[in-house]
Amino acid sequence: MEYKRKYRPLTKKQRKIFKAGWKQMASDYDYFLKLMRATQRWMRKESGIKDVEFFVVGEGIVGIGNISGTIKLLRDKDLERK
Repeated sequence: MEYKRKYRPLTKKQRKIFKAGWKQMASDYDYFLKLMRATQRWMRKESGIKDVEFFVVGEGIVGIGNISGTIKLLRDKDLERK
């Protein structure tokens, strides 16, 4: 027997709120990515390593490294250690 979950319908007000929230999140995320790219450009200029970047796995940033593999991946936990 197949179980079908019953969801309560959203009101027009709720749908409008969620749509506005989604639009704001997309704008915030775009701004975050611009800041992240600016930080990567800064790291490249200051370090002299042309392809250094933040490494992202899934939806999380796990460290800093480079595509060419000339430096070891610096994990987030190592970078945050005092």
